[in-house]
Amino acid sequence: MSTNAKWIIGLLVVIVIGLGVGLVIASGDDSDDDDGTTTPGTVTQTVAPPAPTETTTTDTTTSGTTTQTETGPDDGGGGVEVP
Repeated sequence: MSTNAKWIIGLLVVIVIGLGVGLVIASGDDSDDDDGTTTPGTVTQTVAPPAPTETTTTDTTTSGTTTQTETGPDDGGGGVEVP
């Protein structure tokens, strides 16, 4: 076996051992440490419907008198004269 192959196998063994030790440490942690911070659980937010608003409408219709005047000579057509 060559020297390079021995080095590669040795490095792989060290990496596997390091990962195994890290896994043991992580699985041994009981995670009930109190460091003063809390993480929220489910947050429920209720949004109130908009308040009803009162609307007023104003009628802007105007009534007026229309006057029509006739100019020119009277042709005697017997029409109705508009004041």
